[in-house]
Amino acid sequence: MKGTAAMADEASALLARLRDALGRALAPHGFVSAGATKWVDGHGIDDWILDHGWKRDVVGLFYRGPSPIDVAVRVQVVIPVDREVVIDGTTASFLAGHGEVYALPGGLFRGIRENRLVETIVRDSVQALTWFDPYATPEKCLARLDQEDRNGPRKGSPAHGRVVDHLRGRPR
Repeated sequence: MKGTAAMADEASALLARLRDALGRALAPHGFVSAGATKWVDGHGIDDWILDHGWKRDVVGLFYRGPSPIDVAVRVQVVIPVDREVVIDGTTASFLAGHGEVYALPGGLFRGIRENRLVETIVRDSVQALTWFDPYATPEKCLARLDQEDRNGPRKGSPAHGRVVDHLRGRPR
């Protein structure tokens, strides 16, 4: 049985492969890395951003601790008002029908399963880029903000109001 250090090294190597593969796959679509991994409450976050000035499309690799058992690739629309407000978000795996996260492989034939996993995550992440289409313009964002089926600030909340005013060009 492998020790904790060996498992952490394997997870770290897989995460590095995922970061590199995602960066290469997202670059032709205009996404750039936000820099080094951010650690927030024990979670690693690697973001790639497509900055439109008035909004940011974000693709983020998200995992728990240095030896995760699963990873998620989040897609989010962020509006920079007085602070950044995520107006909607989901995961590439959910959009592809795999559930919320991708389980990291272990055991026999781990290397083969890792290769397939990296390919799956990259494919699903690139396909998820179409999820940003309903947010392509301020007008489309305003229309989406009227709908309740989003993972963002609820209608009538202060954050929702700030974003709506910002998109309409009215500073608050």
